[in-house]
Amino acid sequence: MKIIDGSVTAAKGFRATGAAVGIKKGVKDLALIASDVPATAAAAFTTNVVKATSVTRNMAIMESGAKINGVAINSGNANACTGELGVKSNKEMAKKYADCLGVDENTILVSVMCVNNETGAIMNVTDIFSAVKAKNSDVICHTDAVQAFGKISLSASRLHADLISVSGHKIHAPKGVGAIFVKKGVRLVPLHYGGEQEKKLRPGTEAIPLIAAMGVACGEFNIDKNYDYVSKLNSYAKDKLLKIDGVVLNSPQNALPYVLNISAGKVRSETMLHFLENLEVYVSSGSACAKGKPSYVLESMNIGRDRADSALRISFSKFNTEADIDALCYGIEKGLKTLAHK
Repeated sequence: MKIIDGSVTAAKGFRATGAAVGIKKGVKDLALIASDVPATAAAAFTTNVVKATSVTRNMAIMESGAKINGVAINSGNANACTGELGVKSNKEMAKKYADCLGVDENTILVSVMCVNNETGAIMNVTDIFSAVKAKNSDVICHTDAVQAFGKISLSASRLHADLISVSGHKIHAPKGVGAIFVKKGVRLVPLHYGGEQEKKLRPGTEAIPLIAAMGVACGEFNIDKNYDYVSKLNSYAKDKLLKIDGVVLNSPQNALPYVLNISAGKVRSETMLHFLENLEVYVSSGSACAKGKPSYVLESMNIGRDRADSALRISFSKFNTEADIDALCYGIEKGLKTLAHK
């Protein structure tokens, strides 16, 4: 299954949402668990706090054995890291971002989200990793490309990435299957041990139906056609939503069109979600990885607690229509009028 340039391994039950990884100092062995990081290692990991919870929680665990540097992405430094995968690059700003991450001779891993799953913000991975490698060529660069996979063209060489993780459920494949790109020369240490499956990285009988389904989903890619269609839907949605009193946009202007984050008045997200569900309109209040908890992504953007508490994440796909957006806008407008008096 060739889905990104280079080797790809599909793993049974592996949710490739950017699992945090570490590296043993002095050797090219990447570790997927904190116990593989020597407590005495003078090593450093860097990440950005707009990453998925699946990354930040692992980073927190590994912090007991290594120094973790994180950079909050907010209105003050957002331009340093957002772009369009190098299409609209800003190398000087990316260099400053690498400096903020504290990359030095002790840094062993940098992990940057390719596209944020809550706001659709596109990280300038190409220039950030280029700047990181310029400071320390031995640093392993990982990107969580779950939200980007199948939506924009990905190239490991263009991204300067050593590791790329993707997931099937974002491309209409079943949940519970994903893939990881591993650059030649980077050797992964298994999470646990057992059989010979998945090159010994993920022992156990493979979930063939899931892997096959992901392969079929990859064969359905028409990135340019879908991108153009979804971009038009996104623009249509923004035009209609901004006509509703109390609705503001949280996603940046150059965000991936597949994700649109808004805040609707002062009605709490969960309350609006249930109201919309009764109208058979389904959106979310944030990342599924942090269900029920305040969005640290929105908090890091300094938009204010009230605005963050009323945030809604709208996802688009090639299967959506303008009629779906009309129903959404009708529901939000009705919800603001109805729920505001309760």
